[in-house]
Amino acid sequence: MNEKELRIGNYVNLIAEGHEKEPDTFKWDLEDYEFYYDRMDFIKPIPLTEEWLLKFGFERIFENSNLFLNITNDIYFFLYNDKLKGCVRNHHTSYDNQLSELEFELNIEFIHQLQNLYFCLTNKELELCGI
Repeated sequence: MNEKELRIGNYVNLIAEGHEKEPDTFKWDLEDYEFYYDRMDFIKPIPLTEEWLLKFGFERIFENSNLFLNITNDIYFFLYNDKLKGCVRNHHTSYDNQLSELEFELNIEFIHQLQNLYFCLTNKELELCGI
């Protein structure tokens, strides 16, 4: 894993020799940079899964619907066909007075990438809910 992608507070897996089937998930900290500098091959990204999205507060608005997370009044994320997508609402009405939205697919595979994007958009950390 490239340490340049990590911010303090990102969740990662530590996979030590002999413990590949039981990774230790932890929150990356300043001391971790110093300790794992020569051991970055032990640090692995956490794949983006429905379970993790639920931990970060994504929810289903309706039963059997897509997972959804409101980021700001104008931006939200949702899971559609196992792909994370984003949507930006334009509150400036067009000539026909309809609210416009721009939907886009996010190329995010790992938890730390979602955390970093969320921080870029809100200047706040994406926190685990109820844990």
